[in-house]
Amino acid sequence: MITNQPLYQLSYIGIPRRHSDAVISIVEYNTVSLFRQSFFTFGPKDEIRTTTRKSVFIVILEGLWYDVFGKKCEFFLKGSIEKMDKLLPLEFSLFVMIALGFILRKWKILSEKAMKDITNLVLYVVLPCQIFKSFIGKDLSSLAADCLMVLLISIGVQVLAVVYGKLAFPKQGPEHRVNLAYGMICSNAGFLGNAIAESLFGATGLMLASIYLIPMRIMMWSEGLALYSGVNDVKKSIVKVATHPCVIACMLGIVCMIFGVQVPTLLMTPISSLGSCTTPLSMMVIGFVLSQIDLKHLVDKTILWFTLHRLVAAPALVWVVCKVLAVSPLATGICVILAAMPAGATTTMLAAKYERDPEFATKMVIFSTLCSIPAIFVWSLLLKV
Repeated sequence: MITNQPLYQLSYIGIPRRHSDAVISIVEYNTVSLFRQSFFTFGPKDEIRTTTRKSVFIVILEGLWYDVFGKKCEFFLKGSIEKMDKLLPLEFSLFVMIALGFILRKWKILSEKAMKDITNLVLYVVLPCQIFKSFIGKDLSSLAADCLMVLLISIGVQVLAVVYGKLAFPKQGPEHRVNLAYGMICSNAGFLGNAIAESLFGATGLMLASIYLIPMRIMMWSEGLALYSGVNDVKKSIVKVATHPCVIACMLGIVCMIFGVQVPTLLMTPISSLGSCTTPLSMMVIGFVLSQIDLKHLVDKTILWFTLHRLVAAPALVWVVCKVLAVSPLATGICVILAAMPAGATTTMLAAKYERDPEFATKMVIFSTLCSIPAIFVWSLLLKV
C-alpha cells in the first residue's frame, strides 16, 4: 500500500490483525526530504497503517503510546514533527551562540569588563534598534487587540508575581526571600525573551514582547528595587523607566505605527543592521553568565524549587488564563514564552549592591538560565508554535 500523506493526515485502514508489533512498509516519498522511504510504523491492535516519516524516533514513541495506552496520541499525530523540524535548528543555533559566549569568557579571550560592555551595548543600542524596527510597517488595526491583551496580561502577571513571590517561599531566611521574590518579578525576558520571541514569532512577536516588557520594567525598578533597598521612591522609579532605551524605542515605535510614519531608508538601514545583532549578542551574554558556573555547589533544594516555579508553574498559570480568555494563539505564545524566562541578571547585581547574599542570587540566575533552554523548547511544542 502506498501513500504520500503526512502522518498526522492519515486515516486508519481497517484491516484486522492480532498483534501490535511493527509493520514494515516500503513506500515512495515524492517530496525532497532526508529519506525517501518509510520506516517502521506501529498501529493499534486491530489496525494496520502505512506512512512516510522523517523521524524513526517519533514513530517508535507513537508505537509505545499505542502499546501502553491503546489509543491515539494526538501530540504526535498533529504535525509535531514539523514543529520539531523548526524548533531543533533554532534551539541548536541558540545553543551554539551561548556556547561561544561561554568559551570566550572561560578562555579569558574576553574580560569581565568586556562582558559588561557587551551587555551595555545590547541594552542601550542593539536591542532598542531591533524593538523600534519591529513596529515599523505593522498594521495597527490587525494588531491592536493583541497589543492590548498582551499589555493587560503582563500587568496581571506582574501583580501576581509580587504576591506570589512573597507567599511561595515562606520557610526561607530574609536574605533568600528577597532574592526569590525579586526573581519572580524580574525575569531575563529583556535579553533572552526578546531573542526567543523574534526567533519563534518574527518581527511581530518582538513587537508584542516589547509591549509585554513595559509593566515588568516598571515593577523591577519600583517594587523590585524596594525589596532590596527598603525604600520605594516612586518618582525615581518613573524617571528610570521612562528614560530606559528599550522603553523609549517602544514608545517611538508605537507612535510611528499609529500615525503610519515612514522612516527614511537612509536611517532605517543602519537601525535594521544594528538590530539584527540582537540575538547573537544576547545569547553570548547568557554564555558569559553561564561561564561562572561551579557545578559542585550550583544546585540545592531551594534553587530547584524556585526554577520549577519560574519555568513551569508561572507559564502554566499564564497559559490557563489565556485559554480561559480565548486569547489569540500569537498573543498566548508571547505571554507564555516570556513568562517562562529565567531569573534576570539584575537579581545578582542588586543582591551584590545591597549585600543580600549575592552568591545565592548568582546560583538562581545561572541554574534557571541553564534549565530555560530545554524548558522553552517544551513550551514551544506545547504551544504548537
